[in-house]
Order: sequence, then C-alpha cells, then structure tokens
Amino acid sequence: MMKKVLALLVSVVLILGSFSSVFAASFSDVTKSYDWAEEAIETLAAKKVITGYPDGTFKPGNNITKQEAITLFARCLGSDEDVNEAVLSVASLNAESVLAKYDSYALNQAAYLLYKKVLNEDDLATYLSAANKDDTLKRYEAAILIAKSLGGDVWLKSNPDVKADFADTDEIPANAQGYVYYASELGIIQGMGDNEFAPNGNVTRAQVSVMINRILNMMQYSYSHWTVADVDVDLNVVTLRDTEGETEKYTISSSVPVMIDGTKSALSELQGGMEVVLTFTRDFDTETERLYSLDAISLNIDETLEGIYRGKTTDNSGTTVTIADIESKTTKNNYKLAANVAVKYNGLAASLADYKDGDHVFLEIISGKVAVIDAAPKNTTVNNATVVSIPSSTDANLVVKTKNGEEMELALASGATLRRNGSLTEFRSLAVGDSINLELQYGRILTATATGASKDVEAVIESIYHSAEESKIGVKKGSTVTTYTVSRDAVITMNGEKVTLYELRVGYTVKLKTASLSVTDITVLSSAVTTQRSVTGTITAINSDWGMLQVDVVTADGDVVPQQVFLKKGVTILNSATGKAVDASKLTVGMSILAAGTETGGIFETNSVMILGK
Repeated sequence: MMKKVLALLVSVVLILGSFSSVFAASFSDVTKSYDWAEEAIETLAAKKVITGYPDGTFKPGNNITKQEAITLFARCLGSDEDVNEAVLSVASLNAESVLAKYDSYALNQAAYLLYKKVLNEDDLATYLSAANKDDTLKRYEAAILIAKSLGGDVWLKSNPDVKADFADTDEIPANAQGYVYYASELGIIQGMGDNEFAPNGNVTRAQVSVMINRILNMMQYSYSHWTVADVDVDLNVVTLRDTEGETEKYTISSSVPVMIDGTKSALSELQGGMEVVLTFTRDFDTETERLYSLDAISLNIDETLEGIYRGKTTDNSGTTVTIADIESKTTKNNYKLAANVAVKYNGLAASLADYKDGDHVFLEIISGKVAVIDAAPKNTTVNNATVVSIPSSTDANLVVKTKNGEEMELALASGATLRRNGSLTEFRSLAVGDSINLELQYGRILTATATGASKDVEAVIESIYHSAEESKIGVKKGSTVTTYTVSRDAVITMNGEKVTLYELRVGYTVKLKTASLSVTDITVLSSAVTTQRSVTGTITAINSDWGMLQVDVVTADGDVVPQQVFLKKGVTILNSATGKAVDASKLTVGMSILAAGTETGGIFETNSVMILGK
C-alpha cells in the first residue's frame, strides 16, 4: 500500500516539477546554470518563504546552515502565514523554557516545528546549539526534515526496517535510513547520479529551494481561521463561526489530528469560543481539497473551581448547578451554565444526567458562566504510581507520576495516613522513586501505601543542583549516570566532619545511602576531582615498568611544560599515518602524540593515544 501511495505522490511531484520556467530570473546570479532551480527559487521568493540579498543576488550556490533550514521548513509549514499567528504564539510560549538555552534567530520557527511534531526537544541541539547552528545542512539531514515535515514518523513506526536503495546506502547514518527512504520515494530529494545519495554532501540554497517547492506543490497547503460554535461528538461534527458570523460544519475524521495548544486532544475537548485554524491539503485520490489538521487555542478561563455536586435546576433562562464546598460540605453556591457548555465525566463527553449527588466536580468560568464542567466519583484510587516530590509538611502537596506518565499534585486530607514498607510513618519519610498506592476522596489523599528499596552506592559526582524547592545530585558509576534527590535531613560528611551540599564538588568520589531515588547520607571518600582532558606533545622519556610517558607540552603562551602520561591497562594506540592500532612498544622518544583521558589529583591517565608523527 505504501509503495502505491508513494508511487502516486512521486508521479504528482514529477508532473508538477516538469513545467519549465517561462520568465526571467529576478536575481542577477540565478543564471542558466541554475535553470533547474529557477522556477522553485522564483516561486518561493514570491511567497516569501526564502529571500534574496540586498544587492539583488540569491547566492544559489551557498550552503544552507542548520538554523536556516529550520527557518525554511517552518515557513514551508505555514509559520509565517498571518492566519497562524495565534498558533505560532502558543508554540513559542510552549517552547519558551526548552529554547531558553539557545541563541538563534530561528527560535520561533523551531518552536513552531516542535508544535507541529517535526522536531522534538532532543533534536534542538543538533540544529540550534552554538556548535552546530552554523554548520552546513547535510543531505541526509535534509531528508530527515522532509520526511518529518510530511508525517513520515507515523509510517516509519510501522515500517522501522526500511532502507534506501542507493549504491552508498551504507554511508547513510542508521537513524536516517528510514527518512532517506521516505523522502526519496516521494521524490522530494533525489540521488546525485550513479545511483548514489551522497548523504554527507552539503545542501545549497538552490537545492533546498527545489526540495521545499516540491513539498508545497505536492501538499498545496491552505489555511482558514474560525471560532468554535458547537461540537457534536456523536457525529464527529464541529460547527465553526467566521468573523462575519457565518457558520460552517466540518466532519472531523479520525485521521485528522485535533490539537489544543499543541497537545493532541479528543474532539470532545473543543469548547465553544475556542480559536481554531484549519489546515487543508490536496487529496491525491480525488484531486480535491481535504482537511489536514485542526489547531485550537484554549480559552482564557476567568476562574476555576472545584466542589461537590448537589444537583441542577433548569428554567427558561437555562441550567444552573448547585455546588457544595469540599471542606465544609454544607456551604453551597449556584452557577449558571453557558449555552455552549462542555459537559464531561472523567474527562470524556457526557451529560448532567450522568452526574450523581456527591460527585467531585470541576468548573471553568468564563464571563460569569460555566464554560466547562467535569466530574468524577468522590472516591478514587491511584495505583502503581511513583513518588516525584515529597511534602515537607501536612500543608504541602505530594507529587506522584502515574503509570501512564501523568504527574499529579495531591493534597493530604485531614488525618491522612501512610504505611511505608509495612510501617506506619509520616509522609515526609517518603523517598523520591518510591512506588505508592493512594486512596483519594475529592482528590485529597486519605491513605497511602508505599514501598522503597535502600542501598549503598559508591560513585563519582557528575552534577549538583540546588533550588529553593529541592536539591539533586547526579553520580556516575561506570558508564551509568543516576540522579538522586537529596533529602532535606540528609547527613553529609567529609574528612570526618559534617558539611553542607554546597561544599561538594563535581568529580568527588562519594558513598551514598539511598532510599529509592533519594539520598539520606553522603560520605566523601575522595575530594580529588576527576576531569576529562587531552594532552598533545612530544615524548621525551618512556618508563615501561610504570607504563608512563614523559611528554613536553607547548602551552598557549609558547612555554614548554613537562607532563607525565600514564597508560591505562588496555590502552588503544593508533598510528594516524596507517590508521592501524599498534602495541605500546612502538612508542619511541621524539614521537608527537595526542593522548585523551582523565586527570585525578594531578595524575593524568590515558586510554587512547594517537601517534601524530615523529
């Protein structure tokens, strides 16, 4: 099936790309040698997807940097369309914290691609870090962006083993194989002759223009802006209203993603008054326009309330619900429902007929009326959750993560009890990482049962984190790094004396007493800091018995400093001239070497030596 679909899409792209340009280039340097890209460049320039330079040139042969690629692919997907302004604002707000550590002109566009699921947080460093953002985009990286922009991730999850069929396929990174297959099958990016893909070749401005123009020709995106008037969950129909007050009904099929503030949501979660952007594309079977996605912006709620459901009344003016206060159980208030109120039970579409007296209810108020009302049974349970944060007092909340990955912040009911590892104890005795089962009433913890394992860990400090809310320590043992929360009453000892966490340093060797993912005791075994470094210099002496080299190192100031380099057991020695590994006995005085390793307490040990020459 995929082959048939891909074949059809490829033929469409080839047809659309077969029309030759009939007008002269606007850019002085888009000459006959770039006639293959002229139409794409002119089209994208007219759409302001890609721009030229103030001197009237386009510089088609210049390489595209990674942050430029982020900008172009975001524009390709509509980031600069006026109708998507609200979506871009939400995307930028959602990504504000994860993008804060990057310095790039492409941050808004990266936020938009995060929102559209083209990028994930792990991709950001590849494209926007100081070390990578000005690097040239490689052809295999372009294929990844193309495939992700066209929803290839969904198909590749079901077809994880596909592999592009090029003469140089083995040169394509493993994580890019499926994306190259997908993008090349669609005809968006093609081979370079002799059936080679040239995955590590650079992408030029002319080439990326052709790629993006092919995407736009194939997909033919268009957008429209609305507000939600009504939602019929039974028929999967949403009624939308435009700025003129005219309404239009759309059937939302299961293949159309409904996104609210960038989160995939059920149609039932749409609320009257929500701002909506519809994206349309071309249906390749019918050659007609079809709905591609629905992006909604959540309402600005004036007030949120919770309470106990005590019934409803309905008259000519509408429906009113009566809600009792959770703490007093007796104080009651009445709230008028909005005409387009969203009624839910356990988060799913429902009616007030599904509500029972005493249910736990949640109200969202807009302009004095209930826009959303949701309910749940008064008594609920949470099983097999994991403790994330511990309450410091009975007034504080417990944070747990459910087995589905949802974080819940829960208050303690009056008289709440906890048993940990079978013993009745206080909630502050919990440890981060404990497994916990909870019984709740009106969302407050009544009883809790927790289990946690204790063990000693000897490792090297990798990171230390302090905040007003919590402190964490990351330690490395072998190649594994584990992060622990430091309990508030943890005892820290160094050289036989009690110290604070602020006196510890990265590189210290420590012994930890842990309870689940919490640390209750830290003992510093060695305060000699271990650091990663490399040494480049000339061998002046060799002590085979000690496995030690004396190396003269030239500093940045031009001074020559002697450095002892100890060879670790199993050290790898590589001759750069031959590319082959050699034995330590081949090292001789006068050789120039590069040694990489660790330094602890002034002693440098290496497990990797490169012979640079003699």
